[in-house]
Amino acid sequence: MTTKIVKINHPELKDFIQYFIFFKSEKDEVINYTTFPNTNLCLAIYKKNNVVLHRKGSINQCTTLQGTQTYLSYLVGFHKTAFQMSVQAPIDEICVLFHPSALRLFTNVPYAEMQDSNEVFQMIFPNSDRCFLEALFEEQDDQKRASNLEFLFLKSLKKDLHSDKIKEALDVINSKKDNKLDVATIAKALAVNESTLYRLFTSQLGQNPKSFLKTIRFRNVLEELLTYQKVKLTGIAHQSNYADQSHFIKDFKDSTGQTPTQVKNKTKIQQEELAWIYTEK
Repeated sequence: MTTKIVKINHPELKDFIQYFIFFKSEKDEVINYTTFPNTNLCLAIYKKNNVVLHRKGSINQCTTLQGTQTYLSYLVGFHKTAFQMSVQAPIDEICVLFHPSALRLFTNVPYAEMQDSNEVFQMIFPNSDRCFLEALFEEQDDQKRASNLEFLFLKSLKKDLHSDKIKEALDVINSKKDNKLDVATIAKALAVNESTLYRLFTSQLGQNPKSFLKTIRFRNVLEELLTYQKVKLTGIAHQSNYADQSHFIKDFKDSTGQTPTQVKNKTKIQQEELAWIYTEK
């Protein structure tokens, strides 16, 4: 399977969309990969694939099979545990990775509706005709595919759908790098009560603030773990505001299903952007 990450070119979109990923395989091969909890959302668009999602409790799996329906699209993200993907058929998949809360600049459809749909692309772009997707998948040049997507997103940009309060909340979170933030502190900084903050995060970002903060702490830990050749788990635990090393390892295993050492040894970095465990049979 070929994997190509294309970064955003248009300056007006860089704060909202992280990058595009293009997955393609024309062979009958089994490919398994695992990604980890993150704060972004992904719009995944498939051509002639059947997608089986299994998300219940600690199980977070997706199997891609051969399908007959021409186009399917899903909204995935905000995983509490590792996301395990099994590709068992030829695949042509386009993914759009959004920065936190950025999807709200393009649609006001409730997150719950999008997460239960296999036609999310049509929900976000109700005025886009079928010809756009046909042309998008017929185009073989990934840079041109990315340019066509950027043009579509620019036409659909509606900044009035975005709350200034959520931007303020994200600024508060980004300004603190010691992982000591909690919901009460953010609510106080925004001069709102905690119930209002929960409603704000759920409607604008799609995830409650407590879960969002936990994911940010995990991503900071993962970055620390993967960046340096030698790391001491006690140091990461202390730096990340865990009570002790055993608490840190338990929390990490809850998020990944593996120990920090196992993840460090197995994880590959794709184009300096995508951290995943990838196996091809």
